[in-house]
Amino acid sequence: MEDHVARLRHIFKSFATVSVFLSLKSDQSETEFAPISKTIHQSSGYKLTEDDLGVFRGLVGVDILDLFWKLCEEEYQLFYTLRTKAIPTAVQKPANGAKRQRIYAEPVQMITTLVGIFNSSLDSLQKEHSTKINVDNALQQMARNNLPPVPQQSCHQQSDNTIEDSETRPSVEQFLEDLRSQPFYHQQIVDKATRHLEASPARHGNLTAAVDSSIWTAISEQRGITQLYTHQAKAIDYILQSHSVVISTSTASGKSAIYQIPILQQLLDDPEGSTVLLLFPTKALAQDQAAALQQLFLNIPQLRNKMVSTLDGDTPSQRTSSNGVSQSERQRIRSNASVILTNPDTLHCAMLPNTSGWLGFWKRLKMVVIDELHIYQGQFGQHVGHILSRLQRFCSPRFIACSATTSNPQEHMQKLTNCSNVCLVSEDGSPHGKRTMLLWDSLKNIRHNNELSEGSFGDIANIAVRLLARNMRTIVFCKYRQTCELVFREINDCLREHSQLRGLQSQVMSYRGGYTATERRQIEQQLFSGALRMVVATSALELGIDVGSLDAVIMVGVPLSSASLWQQAGRAGRQQQCALAMVVATAASPFDRQALANPGELFARTFAPAAIATEPSIAAAHLHCAAFEMPISASCNAFVQQLGIDGTAALGEDARGLLWDAPRNQWCCALELKPWPPLKTPIRAVQQTEWTVVLATSSASPMLLLEELDSWHALFTLYEGGIFLHRGQTYSIDLVDPDLRAAVVSHTDVTWFTRPRDRQDAVPAAVDKSAQLSEQLALNYGQVDVTATVFGYRRVDARSKRVLEVVEHKSPSLTTSTKGIWMDIPLCIARNISAAGHDIEATIHAAQHAFLIALAAIASTCVAATDLGTECKSPMAQRSKIPRLIIYEKSACSSGPTLRALPRAQSILSSTLTRIEECLCDEGCTSCVFLTTCSEQNQCADKRGALLLLQQLCALIVD
Repeated sequence: MEDHVARLRHIFKSFATVSVFLSLKSDQSETEFAPISKTIHQSSGYKLTEDDLGVFRGLVGVDILDLFWKLCEEEYQLFYTLRTKAIPTAVQKPANGAKRQRIYAEPVQMITTLVGIFNSSLDSLQKEHSTKINVDNALQQMARNNLPPVPQQSCHQQSDNTIEDSETRPSVEQFLEDLRSQPFYHQQIVDKATRHLEASPARHGNLTAAVDSSIWTAISEQRGITQLYTHQAKAIDYILQSHSVVISTSTASGKSAIYQIPILQQLLDDPEGSTVLLLFPTKALAQDQAAALQQLFLNIPQLRNKMVSTLDGDTPSQRTSSNGVSQSERQRIRSNASVILTNPDTLHCAMLPNTSGWLGFWKRLKMVVIDELHIYQGQFGQHVGHILSRLQRFCSPRFIACSATTSNPQEHMQKLTNCSNVCLVSEDGSPHGKRTMLLWDSLKNIRHNNELSEGSFGDIANIAVRLLARNMRTIVFCKYRQTCELVFREINDCLREHSQLRGLQSQVMSYRGGYTATERRQIEQQLFSGALRMVVATSALELGIDVGSLDAVIMVGVPLSSASLWQQAGRAGRQQQCALAMVVATAASPFDRQALANPGELFARTFAPAAIATEPSIAAAHLHCAAFEMPISASCNAFVQQLGIDGTAALGEDARGLLWDAPRNQWCCALELKPWPPLKTPIRAVQQTEWTVVLATSSASPMLLLEELDSWHALFTLYEGGIFLHRGQTYSIDLVDPDLRAAVVSHTDVTWFTRPRDRQDAVPAAVDKSAQLSEQLALNYGQVDVTATVFGYRRVDARSKRVLEVVEHKSPSLTTSTKGIWMDIPLCIARNISAAGHDIEATIHAAQHAFLIALAAIASTCVAATDLGTECKSPMAQRSKIPRLIIYEKSACSSGPTLRALPRAQSILSSTLTRIEECLCDEGCTSCVFLTTCSEQNQCADKRGALLLLQQLCALIVD
């Protein structure tokens, strides 16, 4: 291992030296690989291979080094481009007469910096994989990922069935006309849903506040921005006047420039006394913005020595410096970074609890940027709001928030940040091209071919291939990870079937949670740089990552909310560019069938207001976290009230379990929550216990890390005998070790995949309180144990989606304890339901959904989709012997909505019945018995059975 790494270090130094001098001397951007390889071999004795070049590209980044094939004398040769302008340099002006320095200072500095970037990336790779995988295998994988495939001659021929020239794209109308002429088209476009949104021109504004000229130069050179839109100018003026601001404009309207310009100005005005914190809900967003800010810093001479850094779960604890000394990477960031980009989880668990180390950063903190404000809703929003309150104990920054589609952005930001004076900017001045929005009914193709399957992605693959062939850059959004892999695989299969299109396979990639940090960064780089034509992704790319200029968005399945639909659709179409947004309704989802039944309502812009929960149990948990960071003085009522806790009650002798320190007149964290209270206050419903998926290579070499999963996804993905899908490849799951939290997989070439047969059992464990509704009926509140189990799997044909085999298999279960409410259904009513011809399981499934929807509406302090759960079982899963309705809290920190339901049990039950009776749908919809978060996609949910059940329960109460 060390020999190979040492060889790479040595050969890269030679490569960097030759390439930099050659680039500066001849000012050429393209260099042929073969002669350079020969030169390096002759001078150093090392032979530079194409794999080496792939590794170099992966480690220094595509922005600095890019590879491509070029046709030379009827044969393709590998070329590379070394972008010397992208190499950060700090060239000093030479002294008079220092001729050698004048000649060599710039290239020497470039070579030194380039070698430093390479060595640092290689060090990080070694650190990341030192205990998990063989570095050699990781480098081989990197080489494969970064070497572009050799193009085929046929790819350059022009015909109706081949690839368009890279500079030509059809209009949306031409593409749709071509689509309608294809053999697979059977009137799938639903005309009643189609909408054409007209283009709108740009409206520009001028700043009244002063901005340094160097900032305008950097913004202009890097972004091509010469004028600000009206909303940008208005928001920047507010920020530079020291106001807190929320910007709520459309996707791709230039919101990032609104906070980047004030950040640069703040650091120019007070370079030593200012720091900035940016919060993003995902790591990918932070990485995207960090790269953009760093480049701006490099283009402003006064800020070149300022450090921009991301800090999250992927940040290594240690790094090796150029002199071989190991040092704390996190400490280095804390001590030196002027701008830190992170997420709420890291702020909660790592930064705020380390009070002493971060005090210097907090004291200089001038601005906090909150991107994607609309994400922070429900109990997750309450957690983030309390985290920001804890931060405000140490500093008083102004807040800048960016939000997309919500009806109350100003009110929402005020509640989240405890800022009473927030300026709203919502009038969008950015230009938008014409957008065509379509609904595609894939059921029509299935009916035409007399196929009954669980939902084929054949239509999606056919549409995607046409988009690729016409050179239309596209994102295909999928709701679930497995769907993402299946769609990606089907697109590749479709490309392979057409020999003239095989060269496009390298232009498509999948992107989803679970991929390793290194893999995600590589895909993001290629996406940001425009090297990809299409990416198949989960909602991880729904948010504001700069994916460049896109022509089309395909949504696999109807998005779960209007806000999500418009957020995804807005990823395509910038400036005056026309765009296509297509929702493909699949065969399997009743939610999609609901949209097909009411096509005119799909593209209505109706956005629900953002809401933050107000659960006392969550507030108390953060009270202890705050007391751990810095004891709470007896006079600190203002902070306690920010958490939504009455100051007088909170500071009593037993203040929510806090310990009273009489000599210092302050409250301290409870001992049972130590040593690290934030770990006992999870801010997300899904816990991030890490599982690893490793690829067995051979008995002689260690295993290769494929993915990292949280425990919840691991449960439903990793079961022995199943098929694991990763970047379109199929792997057999050979071994699952729950003690090591690891799974071993091996390559397999099969034409099927597997779906788990699972159930979630919510079982009452202890009754704390009860509300007696009648002699036979009671609503109970107490501890609920939620156990998820995979009891087998189905083998499913990859093409037809037909079930080939049902296999029994028992995997280890995952149990969590929480609070909830339940109602045991009298057996006489259960018999009446069965006698009326209704399946009792389908009836209970629908009734629980309706009960949860009604409870969330009445409780009004939570969001049903994220905060409450119920049993959603497949038709083959067995329910408990006692028929019951049960609702539980998804967060272990919360006990509010279900506890508050107890005294209102009768009204909630009556409201549930009314909701179903008044809904005009036939088989169910999201207004009555469909949940957007149902793990079974609302299959096996009997609306009429639920109506009969609730009628009899309410009659029992009256009697």
